[in-house]
Amino acid sequence: RCGEVCIDPMTDDDYCGATLDCEEGNAGVQCEPWEQCNGTGTCELYCQTGLVDCDGFCVDSMVDPDYCGATGDCQGANAGVVCGAGEYCDLGVCTSSCPGGLIDCNGTCVDPLTDRTYCGASGDCQGASAGTTCAPGQICDGTGNCALSCQAGLVECNGTCVDPLTNRMYCGASGDCQGANAGAQCGSGEICVNGQCEISCPTGQLDCGGFCVNPLTDEDYCGASGDCQGANAGQTCAWGQRCVNGSCVTN
Repeated sequence: RCGEVCIDPMTDDDYCGATLDCEEGNAGVQCEPWEQCNGTGTCELYCQTGLVDCDGFCVDSMVDPDYCGATGDCQGANAGVVCGAGEYCDLGVCTSSCPGGLIDCNGTCVDPLTDRTYCGASGDCQGASAGTTCAPGQICDGTGNCALSCQAGLVECNGTCVDPLTNRMYCGASGDCQGANAGAQCGSGEICVNGQCEISCPTGQLDCGGFCVNPLTDEDYCGASGDCQGANAGQTCAWGQRCVNGSCVTN
């Protein structure tokens, strides 16, 4: 448990690698907005579909002149090629001269609407006209602006990529994560399950009617299981009975 919430330290982006009591030095680390906890308790760069992680940057190998044609782990033969002066990367292949829509930036043809190094560049691509270099985990969004790159299934909320199905701050968020799309902030003792805030019960207990109960001893939900709904709600012991190991027995 970290901050009164049950988490998986192998995958939780806020407490990645946490151990024991999850206090101070045992609390793990909070992954950066462009990272995710990779299943082994380590934060690593995560690139959205279509991009490749090359030397710590998410690149589009179909147009990036430094990693033209890169694939997989972007190492060795998978690193693609560096296009020469006056060449640009078109569909993963270096091609001579700058076609319409591209500009020459330091001897390389770039698309200023999508190029991470010269995002928003114009004219001679010098000085103030050279645009902006996007930070790790950002892409040049097609309009010449650097934007956070969230993998499929995640939503950008307040500058951070979150999973709206499990994130307690933005539970159920969608779209632009603004206003009604920002989802709900789960309360103390609650977790986000499939985009809904639910009470978080200790091991061996169930959420029944908004309360944590022990189905082996609780006389109102004796023998309950799973979601504690319908047939899973167990039984209510009659007057004079008590719940023993999930069964109502007469005193």
